[in-house]
Amino acid sequence: HHATTKRTMQPGTLALRDYFPIWKAEGMGADPGRPNYGKLMTIDTDNDAHSIFFDDNISYTNARIVDVRDIRFPQQVLGIFWLLECHLVPAEAFAAVTEKMYFFDHVKRLSAAYDRRHRVLAHFRASVMNVMQRLESN
Repeated sequence: HHATTKRTMQPGTLALRDYFPIWKAEGMGADPGRPNYGKLMTIDTDNDAHSIFFDDNISYTNARIVDVRDIRFPQQVLGIFWLLECHLVPAEAFAAVTEKMYFFDHVKRLSAAYDRRHRVLAHFRASVMNVMQRLESN
């Protein structure tokens, strides 16, 4: 995770290829409740780095081709709705080619949601700390 993050913190593009034989043998990500052996995407929700993945095999109900893991909880399968809000885009090939702002618009939308998520999380953590401090002082 850390080596990939270091490499991608500079402007650029990273292309990943899945290992099709194992992905196919494991069901091609048909069961969203178990590892899908697709392209690994690691995220760190305590880090400011925002990872985004476009793929035409992602659906609105299942990441299928992408196996997203939070480095703090690598065994936990992350929910598709949580991922779609900030990290995954079910790519539409025709729109990606014909709409000039296709990628920009998706990155802008996901970035705004990611910023919102971090603000809410920071507020929640501050509230919990406030409650903990009050409990300790009593």
